[in-house]
Amino acid sequence: MSKKNTAATIATIIVAVLAIATTLFLLYQTSQQQIQENQYNYVPSDEVNEEMNMNAVTLIKNNCEVFRIYLQYGLPHQAEPYNNVPEDGYYT
Repeated sequence: MSKKNTAATIATIIVAVLAIATTLFLLYQTSQQQIQENQYNYVPSDEVNEEMNMNAVTLIKNNCEVFRIYLQYGLPHQAEPYNNVPEDGYYT
């Protein structure tokens, strides 16, 4: 390998490392700014907060009902169409 090729290779590697470092630094700075900007943007009003609290009770009650039905009856099992099984490589 000649000196011209060696110098060009070293310069290319240095430029590539600097480009990667700059990109990572800018991505880190951007993510930190987004975290700081979005941290306290939304504060719900009292009316919205009250409505969310009322709906949370209904949501929890409905989820408990669904979970009770699942525990009581389980999930129905249906045979695979065309008799495929995961081991036959059809799914991969």
